Amino acid sequence: TRPLRLLGLSAVLLGLLCSAMALHAAPPPSPSLVGTWIIEVSFGGADCSPGDIVLYSCSYGLLTFHSDGTMAEVDTFASPAKQSWGTGVWQQTGSNTFATTFEQLQFGPNGTANNYDIVWGPVTLSKDGQSFISSGWFASYNFDGSLITTPGYSGTFKTTAKRMPLL
Repeated sequence: TRPLRLLGLSAVLLGLLCSAMALHAAPPPSPSLVGTWIIEVSFGGADCSPGDIVLYSCSYGLLTFHSDGTMAEVDTFASPAKQSWGTGVWQQTGSNTFATTFEQLQFGPNGTANNYDIVWGPVTLSKDGQSFISSGWFASYNFDGSLITTPGYSGTFKTTAKRMPLL
C-alpha cells in the first residue's frame, strides 16, 4: 500500500506542477479599449495645451467603448444646442490597435438638424491599457449624402486619452 500511496502522491504533485506551468506559460490578457476615456482633441493642427477648450480648435470629451463593438461620444467642440452626442462602432485591428467610426448631428439656430458629421480614425492603445492616442478625419454631410465643402466642415484631428479612474 505504501508504494501505491507514493505513486498517487507523485501523480498529484505532477498534475499540480503541470497546472502551474500552464498558468505561467499563458500570456496575460491584452489591454482592452472597453471602458470610459477622458479625451483631449485638437482639430486641424491646432496647438492645444492640456486642458485647453477653444471652440472649434481644442476640445475635451468623453468616449465610452462597449464590449459589443459600439461606442458613445460627447465633447465640447460646439455648444450642446448645436450638436448631438456621437454614437458609433469600433473593432480591434491588431494587438493594441483599433478602428473607430462615429456620427453626430449638427443643429441650426432654430433647433432643426442641418447636417451630420462622420468622424473616423485609428486608435493605438498603450501597452498598460491606461491611455491611447488617435489621429483621424471628420467630414460633414447634408442629409442627401452630399459632402459639405465649406472650409471648416471637414479636416483632421488628434486625440490623447486616459482611462477614467474609479474614485
